[in-house]
Amino acid sequence: MKRLAFFIGVCLCSGCGDSTDATGGVGGTSGAGGTGGINLNVWSCTEQGVRDAITFGGGPHTFACDGPTVVTTDAPIIIDNDVILDGEGNLTLDGNDDHRIFILTGSRRVVVVLRNMTIARGYAEALGGGIFNYGSDLLLEGCTIVDNKSDDGAGGIYSSEGALEIVNSTISRNEAQYGGGILCGGEELTIFGTSITENLGGGIDNAGALLVLGSTITGNVGTFGGGGGIFNSGDLAVHSSVISGNEDFRGGGVFNAGALSMFETTVEANTAEEGGGIYAYDASRFGGDLWLSELGLIEVAYSTISNNNAERGAGIYGIALRMTVWNSTISGNVASEEGGALYVGATTLGASTIYLTQNTIADNAAPLGSALVASGDAPTLRFSGNVVSGECIAQDAAMFDSRGYNIESPGESCGFIEPSDAPNTTSEQLGLGPLQNNGRETETHLPGVDSIAIDLIPVEECANVLPVQPAYDQRVIERPQGAGCDPGSVEVIPEP
Repeated sequence: MKRLAFFIGVCLCSGCGDSTDATGGVGGTSGAGGTGGINLNVWSCTEQGVRDAITFGGGPHTFACDGPTVVTTDAPIIIDNDVILDGEGNLTLDGNDDHRIFILTGSRRVVVVLRNMTIARGYAEALGGGIFNYGSDLLLEGCTIVDNKSDDGAGGIYSSEGALEIVNSTISRNEAQYGGGILCGGEELTIFGTSITENLGGGIDNAGALLVLGSTITGNVGTFGGGGGIFNSGDLAVHSSVISGNEDFRGGGVFNAGALSMFETTVEANTAEEGGGIYAYDASRFGGDLWLSELGLIEVAYSTISNNNAERGAGIYGIALRMTVWNSTISGNVASEEGGALYVGATTLGASTIYLTQNTIADNAAPLGSALVASGDAPTLRFSGNVVSGECIAQDAAMFDSRGYNIESPGESCGFIEPSDAPNTTSEQLGLGPLQNNGRETETHLPGVDSIAIDLIPVEECANVLPVQPAYDQRVIERPQGAGCDPGSVEVIPEP
C-alpha cells in the first residue's frame, strides 16, 4: 500500500483540489464561488454529490449531510479517479438490493480512500455485492459494509489485482456462496482493528497475501465446505486477533490450504465436522490440484485454541505436510468421535511432520484420543517440553517422537520415553490452574507453585528444547524464571 500511503500524505499536507460548494463549483474562502484557497471540499449529500466529488478527484471530500442520512442510489457508482471520500459518520449509501454500490475498474490503476461511511444493501449477480474492485488500490477506514449480497462470491467486498486495506471498520451480515464478507483474489489484503461478523458464506476468502491484525472474526457461517471464519489458499498471517463462534463443514474457524502463520490469537467456540478451530488441508487428498508450493503449511505460536467442537480434531485437524505449534494452549475442545485437541491424518504429498514444542494441552475431550489422534501414512509427531493432560492415540504408521522434558497426565500413551520425560504424572502433581487470563491477550493454564512442571528443564537444556533464544512463554514472560525452564506454555514466576 505504499502508493496509497504516499497519496494520502500529499493530500493531507498540501490539499488535493480546490474548495467547492455543495454543487461542485470552484469555491472561495466561503465555499460559494470565486478562486479561494480552503483545502476542504464539501458536496451535496446526494448520489450526484458523491459522483461529482469522484469526478473532481483528490480530496478529502465531505458531504453536507444534515445528521445521519441514507442515500438510496439509482445505479452503481464508478470510481475511476484518485479520490478520498469521507462520510464523517453520517453518510449511508444504500443499493436497495438492486445493484453494487461502488465499482473500481478501468483503464488505469487508481488510489481510492473511503472513510466513515456505510455501504449497505448492494447486490450483484456475480462478484462483489457492496464493492467490486479490480486493479485499483482501496483503503476503507471507519466504514461499515452491511447487508450486501452476491449470488456468486463476495457479498460485501471483492478485490483482485489491487491492494485492499481495511482499518477500524465493520463487515457484517453480508451474504454470498463463498467469501460472504470479503473475497480477495490477489495482491495484498490488510485488515486492522476490524470486526467481521455474521456473514453468510464465510467471513473472508483469501487467495492472495492477507494480514489480519487486532481484529475479530465472529459468528460467520460458511456454505462452501470450508472456512467459516477464514478460508485461505494464499499466504495468511493472523496476529493479536479473535476468531470465534464461526461454523462450516471443515475448519469452523480457519480452513487453510496455503501458508498460515498465527501469533497471539484466540480461536474459540467454533464448530465443524472436521477441525472445529483450524483445518489444515492437503488439496490433492480430495482431488484438488497442487498449485501452491507451501500447501497446507501451518505455524501457530503464542495462541490459544479453546472450546471448539467437531466430530474429529475439535481444536486442530491437520493433513498438512508440516505443522508447528509452540508456546500455545489447546484446551477445552470437544470431539464427538476422535481427537479432542488434535487429529493428524495422512497426506498424499508425502510423510508429514508435526512439531509440538512448549505447549499446554489440557481439558480436551473425545471418546478416542482426548488429547490427540495420529493416523495414516507415517505422520510423525515430535514433542519437546509439552504438558499433555489426556490420551494420545497412534494408529496405522503414525509415530510419536519425544525429544525430552514432556509431561503426560495421567497415563503414558504419548510415547514420552526419554529419561527427562515425566509420564504417569497425577493431576495433583501437575497442578494446572483453570483456563483464564494470566496476562497478555490469550488465556492460559497457570501451574500451581508445587507443580512438577516448575523448573523441570535445567537452564543448560533450555536452548535444546525451546524454539528460539532468548525464549519467552505464551505471555511473553522471559524463560527461565528461577532454577530452570518450565514445560508447557507458561513459565511460572517464583514468589519473592
